[in-house]
Order: sequence, then C-alpha cells, then structure tokens
Amino acid sequence: MESRTAAWGLGLAVLGLTARVVSGGGEAAPAGEAKKLSGSIFVYCAAGVKDPIVAIAQAFTAETRVTVEMSFANSGQLLGQIETTKKGDVYIPGDIGFAAKAQEKKLTAGEPRPFCYFVPAIYARKGNPKGIKDLADLARPGLKLALADPSAAVGQLQAQVFKKNRLDEDALKRNTVTSPATVTDVALAVKLGAADAGIIWDALGNFAPDEAELVRIPPEKNVISTVSACALAGSKNPEMGKAFVDYLGLDKAKGILKARGFTVDKPAAAGPIMVHVGGTMRPAMEEICKIFEEETGVKTEINYNDSGALMSVIQTTGKGDVCVLHDPFPGSMEKKRLVDRHYAVATLTLVIAVKKGNPKKIDGVKDLARDDVEVALTDAVYSTAGHIVDVVFKKAGIADAMAKKQIVRPRAGGEAANAVKIGTVDAAIVWNAVVFARRDALDSVPIDPVVMPDAKADAITTASYGPIDMSCVKVALMTLKGSKNPNAARKLGELAASERGKAIWAKFGFSLAPAGQ
Repeated sequence: MESRTAAWGLGLAVLGLTARVVSGGGEAAPAGEAKKLSGSIFVYCAAGVKDPIVAIAQAFTAETRVTVEMSFANSGQLLGQIETTKKGDVYIPGDIGFAAKAQEKKLTAGEPRPFCYFVPAIYARKGNPKGIKDLADLARPGLKLALADPSAAVGQLQAQVFKKNRLDEDALKRNTVTSPATVTDVALAVKLGAADAGIIWDALGNFAPDEAELVRIPPEKNVISTVSACALAGSKNPEMGKAFVDYLGLDKAKGILKARGFTVDKPAAAGPIMVHVGGTMRPAMEEICKIFEEETGVKTEINYNDSGALMSVIQTTGKGDVCVLHDPFPGSMEKKRLVDRHYAVATLTLVIAVKKGNPKKIDGVKDLARDDVEVALTDAVYSTAGHIVDVVFKKAGIADAMAKKQIVRPRAGGEAANAVKIGTVDAAIVWNAVVFARRDALDSVPIDPVVMPDAKADAITTASYGPIDMSCVKVALMTLKGSKNPNAARKLGELAASERGKAIWAKFGFSLAPAGQ
C-alpha cells in the first residue's frame, strides 16, 4: 500500500500514513455482531480518529477475517483521493460536512452513519503560560497560533466557532504561525512549542500531557462535529464495506472509542436561558434575543410582566438567568444580592402620548390641565413614571389643577397609551418607547426639560430601592446569581450593551444609555 499512497503525492509523512490491519485467529463473533466474511477492504480515515479506528479494525478483522487496509490524511485530502481514484470501500471524514460533499459528488452508497462526535477545544502549552481562558484570548496580539488548514475537518469547524463568537479574523490571521494539514499536527506544533495554542478535538487532550493541556470551550460557544462512516459507491466489496460501517455502531466499537476519550453520545445542547423582561422593553429584547439565538445556538425563554412583578418572581422562585428592568428596580435587585453582572443598555424619557395628528393641539404639560383634555396617568404605586409625573406637575405649576381632574389611572404605561389610542382619553404621560411601539396610531409631544426632575434636587432615597435619580431612568440588563448558564447569560448582556445592541434599542424608541455606564 505504500506505493499506492505515494502515487497520490501526499508528500507529508503524517498525511501519507497507510496501515494494513490483519489479525489471525480470533473467536467466532457473538450472535448479532459482525457477520463472517472474507477478503479485504480499503478505508480512508481522517487522521484525528486514527487511533480508535485502527483498534476497531483489528477487532473487526478478528471477528470476520476481513483484512482492513487504511490511509490516513485530513478529510479534504481523503475526499480528493476518492474522487480521483474512484476506488476504496469506506470513507471516514472528521465532520459530516465532508460526508455531505461526498454524497453530492455521488461517491457514496447510502446514508452516512454517525458513530462519534468531535468537540473542539483550545490546546495550550502546559500550565497555560499565556493565560488563555476564552476563545477571545486567541486574538490577543503577540500570541502564536497553530490553526489547521481549511481542508481539514478541524480547520472548517474552527472557522465556524470563530464566526459564531465574532472573533477578529484579521487578528487571528496575524497570530497564526503555522497551518497544519491535520489535527494531530496542530497538537504536535503546540507540544513542540512552535505555537502557544491551537484548536484540536477534545479527544486528543492527552496527546502530550507533559507539554500541553486543554482549555474547554463552553457548549454555547462551540460547534460540535459529527463523525460518520460512508460506504463508497466504487467499492469492489460492498458487503464487507457495509459490514465495517455497521460494526462502528456496535457497543464493542463504542467501548473502544470511549476508552480513548472519544465522545459517542451526542453532547447535549446548552439549555435555554430564561429572560425576565419588563413590558416596555419587550420589542427590543425580542430582536436582541433572536440575534443571540442565531449566533450562539442557545435558545431563550422570555417572561414578560411589569418590572415590580418580575422582581418579585425572581426573589421568590430564584429562577431565571437574565432580567431586564428599568429604574428603580435594578437598585433593589442589587441590594437583595440577586445580581451577577449589571449592563446599562438604554434610558427612558417621559413624553406626552397623543392621538395621531394631535387633534387637541397639546403642546406641553400645561395643556394637560385644560378642561377639554382627558388624561391617563400611571399609578405611582406600581409605576416609576407615576412618581416622576408628580415632580413635573409641581415644577410646571399645575399640581393643584391636575389634582382636581378626573384622571384615568392604569397600572402600566402600555395601558395608558392604549387608552389614548382607543379614544378613552386625549393624552397620557408615558415612556418614549411606549409611544414608539404604537407609532401607527400615536404621536409624542416632548416635555420641556425645565419641568423634568433635577438629578440632585429631586433625587429621593427609599429603603427598598436606595437612591433614585429621577432625572434619568436607566434600563439595565442583569445576569442573575441563580443562573444555570452564566456564560450564556453574560453573552446576552454583552450583546445588549454593544454598539449593535444600542442600535436596536434606538430603533425601538429608547434613548442611549449614559456614557461610561
């Protein structure tokens, strides 16, 4: 077989490995296992799974007396060999994507059979002297990386992992000092000190235990590779080839894989994270969560209610990973020690909601005191806006006049805005984002900053919420201490507070978060 491999011109010793697995004697296979056959088969096997496949082939030969000859290279090179020669019986690439390509080229017979999974991991020098704790660290200036060639399965998977986590591709390219053709060569480069780190399969974590170690990638940041075996359409021994493919799914083969650190059961996907969202923030968070799910693969379950009710649920049940509330509730959450991390994402501004076209010609707060204007104001017992409105009316000199009016007092700003929309009242004071969500039916009239609360003079301190600055009502995303998936929760927080997140908040009518928060 050496001459046959040389004819393919692989050049590199590691990529040109061939093996002929022959095992004499052996006992008859137990009922339900491999069928007695004869002859030989040729298997194209990805280098990353070489060790267990050789052992499995030996067991297969012992039970069937079928000789197994093999060539080891990266998945893309093996596919090229198959396409060129149209020979061989079984193809075992390192990722299902290569199996799909073989199918498209009509090189396979039947469907690929998955039998194990490759889990990408960071491979760093022993003791991790460069302090690599996360994927993002790989883009740090000055790091030396061994990143596999794209023709290898690990090369393709690492590109997906980098894209999923939005890593700086240019920085990664600058740090790459070698692009080996196989995953084992990546591990070798780290072992020899030619690179500080690389991406390998976790099953190769013991490749060089004295020189290197694994840094695992959290499930929500990772992309798992499915390793499948394909019977080839050009097989001269299709029955024997299919028998070997079937043998890979037997418990005996799985035991060999497990003993060598390979994953035979599909890794569980990261579970959904629960996101508690105050009603005003719902439209923006729905869009942010959608992007988060697309980029991380982690699902979100969103629970909507008013901020006070959500805080009570979190405190009582301890359930949830993230909550998105506006002032003053984040302060209370902090005091109760429920918060892991705090991200300031936006602010809310009070406006006057009026019907489209402003038929009552309301120009400012003082017009709300007119006899011909019916008003809805949120109840101060449940609403932050309700507290601020009292200050506004006093500063505008209409507190007494408003106290004499018959005012509709719903619990939430959305209800007040809807009262304007259906014509129950002429105007309401609500958050700017509330009006924006109903922009097809409502307009907003700004409130003169002169009558808005002053940051110092009108600040209040309460036992429940601590100091409250009513001049700037902030929206915060908080990851919770009780989270079952804190990494995913923080990733959502980072997205919501990023420039992309800010653009989404602005899109839904929110004001920008204060600088430096």
